Amino acid sequence: MFLGKLSEISFMRTVNKKISNKTYGINPGVNVGKADELVVANCSSVKVFKDFEKYYFYKTLNKIYEKTTDIWGININIFINKDFPEKKLGHIVKNINELAKNNGIDILKMDVSVIEVEDIILSFTAMGRDEGFSDIENIKPGLDIVMVNSAGLGMAYILNCVKDDVIRKSFSETFYDECVMLKDMLNVYKIISSIKNKDIEYVHTVADGGVFSGIWELASPKKNGVSVDVKKIPVWQHVIEMAELFDINPYLCDGTGAVLALTKDGDKLVNDLIDEGFLASKIGVMMEGHDRVIVNQDEKRYLEPPREDQIYKIF
Repeated sequence: MFLGKLSEISFMRTVNKKISNKTYGINPGVNVGKADELVVANCSSVKVFKDFEKYYFYKTLNKIYEKTTDIWGININIFINKDFPEKKLGHIVKNINELAKNNGIDILKMDVSVIEVEDIILSFTAMGRDEGFSDIENIKPGLDIVMVNSAGLGMAYILNCVKDDVIRKSFSETFYDECVMLKDMLNVYKIISSIKNKDIEYVHTVADGGVFSGIWELASPKKNGVSVDVKKIPVWQHVIEMAELFDINPYLCDGTGAVLALTKDGDKLVNDLIDEGFLASKIGVMMEGHDRVIVNQDEKRYLEPPREDQIYKIF
């Protein structure tokens, strides 16, 4: 096994097959649990680094935004070791409170437990009301795939937090300042608030494993094929430069902050989003069959099941 989300193959073999009642959230590639109008999404921290609470807070919200922007609140479980500094814990809780306050999210419950753990683990669970703008039953061949925002934004956030000194030394002051600005691109609320009112069929937020993982997960719930033109995937130059600096692939690194949407008219959706100031591109199409293909000019290769996120190489 590797760090991050359990692989789909292991999930299907070890988890999915052991659950008799296959509810919405047990489907592969799905980030949200659902029961009637209730939707839930959760996320737990894998690594601890500067401002990690902000990163995992938004990863949780982005998941539930796939089904709703009407969020009732969030539960938080914190697990610490017996030697964890109380002042440091208080600082983290204060930051979480500010994040919740600034996003209009109520903290419904917060538990702190002392257990045998190396440092600290945060676990967020968000709950809300299903708004019905996205459902796996709408996924079908022929739908266009539109990507909103750049690939590799989660990667950029972590690099800015963990390798700030290296980035500062490697780039000009102006370019460095622009790289730091990417730290504010994690939250997809504005994107979802816009596209949920447009002609879309399904929404999937990019996260662990990057955009290639997100594309794979997009095809998984209904076992569809997919064809994506890698040249059409939006990726900012700052993300490319940072990835090259640390010898990692931005398409295989955390993509928190980007959204994949399925629609009947990708060109119209892209034009509407660009008019509203978003970075958007029609990157591919859902296909019949099971082949998941990445096209790069005359070259065609098959997408592989998601593996460990390359961002963990930097730790």
